[in-house]
Amino acid sequence: MAFEIKTFGCRLNALESERIRDFLKDESWAQKTTVFHSCAITGEAERQLRQAIRKYKAENPDREIILTGCAGQLNPDRYLDMGIVTKVIGNTHKMNPDAYKSTDRRVWYSLLGTHKMPYEKEVASHFPNHTKAFVQIQQGCDHFCTYCVVPSTRGRSYNLPKNEIVKSICKYITLGYKEIVLTGADIASWRNPQNEKEVLADLIRDIFSQIKEYFWLRLSSYDPAVSATEIFKIMSEDTRLCPFLHISMQSGQDDVLEKMRRRHTQKDIENLIREGKDLVPDILFGADIITGFPTETEPQFEETYQFVKRMNALVHLHIFPYSPRSGTVAYEWKSNRTEAKERAKRLRDLKLEKQKDVFSRFLGKELKVLSEGKDGYTANYIKVHFRTVYLKGQFVDVVSNKKVISSGDVVLVES
Repeated sequence: MAFEIKTFGCRLNALESERIRDFLKDESWAQKTTVFHSCAITGEAERQLRQAIRKYKAENPDREIILTGCAGQLNPDRYLDMGIVTKVIGNTHKMNPDAYKSTDRRVWYSLLGTHKMPYEKEVASHFPNHTKAFVQIQQGCDHFCTYCVVPSTRGRSYNLPKNEIVKSICKYITLGYKEIVLTGADIASWRNPQNEKEVLADLIRDIFSQIKEYFWLRLSSYDPAVSATEIFKIMSEDTRLCPFLHISMQSGQDDVLEKMRRRHTQKDIENLIREGKDLVPDILFGADIITGFPTETEPQFEETYQFVKRMNALVHLHIFPYSPRSGTVAYEWKSNRTEAKERAKRLRDLKLEKQKDVFSRFLGKELKVLSEGKDGYTANYIKVHFRTVYLKGQFVDVVSNKKVISSGDVVLVES
């Protein structure tokens, strides 16, 4: 059995996993090793991680387990104390090959205070498990929301230079990737360190001016406290920028947002969505929403529910029942897990009803889809099931006259 890496969590983790794979896959000592690249965004994510580690070790008793990623950065000793993890490597060292060879069981330093993650120039050679390529433009976060550990697990914010980002995209386009995803912990804050006047929209324009090939450029999670006007203008002018924006909304109620220490209001989200729809008619939005946050009352949740309901283009929802996250301000605040789950279910039911309605207007139209084999996604992130299997990573044009529910989402089916 060869070297193996199991990835949990965000797109940034997916990107970093491929970098780790590149420098470990041919090491002889690593052929009996499995790296768990962890997520710690919620307490539930860590619970599932520990469960996965125990199950894996029970089924593979001869494999060495190395834990890295955000859970290892947050609390390395917790995982060493499990007795089945050989070594914990913090985010601070996970891109350093020597850390994996070290005889130390814990390779780590704190990212609290003003510390930043090490700046890594190396990019992944390719993404064998994905039809798209991920390009990091930013690292860390400075916002310290009351429910979030990202400043502790990924350190303070910094940005990657524009010329290196463009170079990475050119590499993946040459390798044949048809979709590039710009990733980071807080991409909306990106400014070119070589010229602080250049913001994310300037980066996107320069990417398109320097690369003439047809491909899709997709943005990962976007902070609605930052104007997206210029980004919507680019979407309206150049079909290579996917008409989709996933926003880190978290709640649609202003008092809850203030408790979360978010920088936006309900009106900010509404203005962003309405502006996007005005400039890009086919745009769709996604959002992260936390239900049952400490102090969220039933009327406050209802306000979020009604807000989501009336925002027609807000259809791709990632809904998380709040789970206490040690190391955050909100950890000591009283919450009700049962209530949080019930509210999450109501929002998921609403999501399905909205998708049924909104996706109907794409039936009977020719849709360009990036194939993942048996299915794929449109530029505005509607999943489409194919009648046949298409080559992965290629654009196909299909028409759908049917929609079904699959894995908690509405999916269109090729005619």
